Amino acid sequence: MTSKLEKSTKKGEKAEASKAGIVLAARDCFASKGFQETSIDDIQAKAKISRGSFYYHFKSKDEVIQQITRENLGRMIARIDAIITETNQSSDLEFKLVFKNLLDMVEQITFGPGKAMSLHVWSLAMINDDVNAVMLDRFAEIHKLLVEELKTLQKLGFYGKKANLKQMASAFFGILIPGFIVQRIFLGNNSLKPDNYIEALIALLNFQCK
Repeated sequence: MTSKLEKSTKKGEKAEASKAGIVLAARDCFASKGFQETSIDDIQAKAKISRGSFYYHFKSKDEVIQQITRENLGRMIARIDAIITETNQSSDLEFKLVFKNLLDMVEQITFGPGKAMSLHVWSLAMINDDVNAVMLDRFAEIHKLLVEELKTLQKLGFYGKKANLKQMASAFFGILIPGFIVQRIFLGNNSLKPDNYIEALIALLNFQCK
């Protein structure tokens, strides 16, 4: 005989699966039509659910966007953390290795499923306070990780003791994510993949990298 706990667990798992299906359907719709042109009807049809099922999980399309943003940036944070940990354990740690590993990740995000969805999210965050709050929270976590990595590089002699690592992390963030993505998408044949992007930055800023 099935216990109340087992029934509750199965009901919870079914609800989570239903919610995940809505998010997956929304991702497909947003990737093909963008946020503005995608309607709840589109998501409902793609997920093959009733309108009531949609509203059971989400109050609006914007809530779905917030969920996707949390998931995407959460995965990015976890990946950045893993990359930094792996890189720091290398016997030959160098600035270019850190940058290359991180940019390879951003390249995969830019041209993977939901291609360049980040651009749509950035635009929406300018006018939607809830999406903006999600992004600020997640980006603060990324900034913190970058500060910690710069501290490691500082200990290795890449930067002086008086270097403002928080400011440097902000610049690092700008170059690493929006800067790289924008040039990859909008410069066409003049865009640079990770290796060339790194070399060009080093030449441009005259970094004295090992």
